Amino acid sequence: MNTRTYFTSNLFVFSLIASANASAIGVLATNALPTEIQSCFTSGSCTAAFQTASDTFFQNTYDSTNISAYQYKEGTIDKWLVRYNAFAPSHSAGDSYDSFTNTYNSYNTALTGSLWLSANQSYDLTSSSHSFSLYFDKLSPSLTFAGGFTSAHFNLNSADLLSGGGYSQITNYGNTIQGSLISGPGPDGLFGMNYWSCIECDSTVQFNLAMLKYASTGGLAQLFFNPADPQALAFKFNEYHPDFGSGSSTSEVALYVQPVPLPASLWLLASGLIGLRGFMKRKTA
Repeated sequence: MNTRTYFTSNLFVFSLIASANASAIGVLATNALPTEIQSCFTSGSCTAAFQTASDTFFQNTYDSTNISAYQYKEGTIDKWLVRYNAFAPSHSAGDSYDSFTNTYNSYNTALTGSLWLSANQSYDLTSSSHSFSLYFDKLSPSLTFAGGFTSAHFNLNSADLLSGGGYSQITNYGNTIQGSLISGPGPDGLFGMNYWSCIECDSTVQFNLAMLKYASTGGLAQLFFNPADPQALAFKFNEYHPDFGSGSSTSEVALYVQPVPLPASLWLLASGLIGLRGFMKRKTA
């Protein structure tokens, strides 16, 4: 279970007030929405106050320094569509080694733009699983995972939901699983990696409900906004493919949705890249 610390009751009361005082109406250019959400509105599965060809009108919105949210329905479920800004050191980075040519390559791409999250306004705590979705196509550059996916879907258990996030690591033909976060897309786990045919493939994912807080009230987990939450990391994904004669590769995506002080930002990015290279070299040695 991922453990996070929240401020005391004074902040929680502020969060309650902030949620209650959401503004009455909000307008977004429809093309600013994640593609999957646009399709949901177009098909009629999702509804807001109303929608034109160029704009979507939301009945209730929430806005703070680093987070905005828009209330809508998916079927009969009341949801929030949360928009985060990506801050440094958000990045997509990786290493690869070609055994045939004995060449080593690496890349490091800074990510900017918007990360979007779809979350229920409340979850029934008698259920064992609570679903969330992240959308990456409004980042710059847009992220695409294995299989062409530009979104990821997560299921948190109740303990992780109330603590603010989850983590999982899958290795060894999928037989070694740490953490309780369930994620996809892909039938074999995280973003389509086929763990069942790869003895040393390794993948880890961290998902945090940055600036959001679910509190237990009468058997439901109710969402409140928590703008003073210091958690900056919203999503992190690492993947390793070992060398079976043709080469190996390691990749990482990390998305920070609040400013990280510059010295800490540089340290996080450097340590991440060093970790990627070191992990790959250990595996290929």
